[in-house]
Amino acid sequence: YIVSFGVRHLPANPHRLLVGQIDEASIFDYALSPDEVKSIYDPDSYLSNKDVEANIPHHLMDSFRNFAKEKNSLEMEINQIQESIEASDKPELEDLAIALFNMKEFIYLK
Repeated sequence: YIVSFGVRHLPANPHRLLVGQIDEASIFDYALSPDEVKSIYDPDSYLSNKDVEANIPHHLMDSFRNFAKEKNSLEMEINQIQESIEASDKPELEDLAIALFNMKEFIYLK
C-alpha cells in the first residue's frame, strides 16, 4: 500500500502540494465505529501517562515500566534512523520513489 499526504499528482511540484498542515494522521485496518472515532478526537477521553500508571494493578507495574523503557528506547532508535535518512542523499531516494509509484503495476494494485 502507498499512503501519500499533500501530493495530488506526481511528479510533485509547488503548485500541486497541500496548502496547510497535518498535525496527526492514523491508519486503521478496519472501519472505526462512531464511538471509536469520538474517543480519538474527544479531548475528554485523553488519559495522561500518570492517569494510566495510577490505574495499573500493582502486579503489572513491573511489566508496564519495562514496556515504557522499551518504548523510549525504540523511539530514540527511530529518531536516529530518521536523522540518518534526512542526512542522506534525498533526491536519489525521491526519484526512486516517484519511479516506483508511477510504474503501471502499482497503478492497478488494489
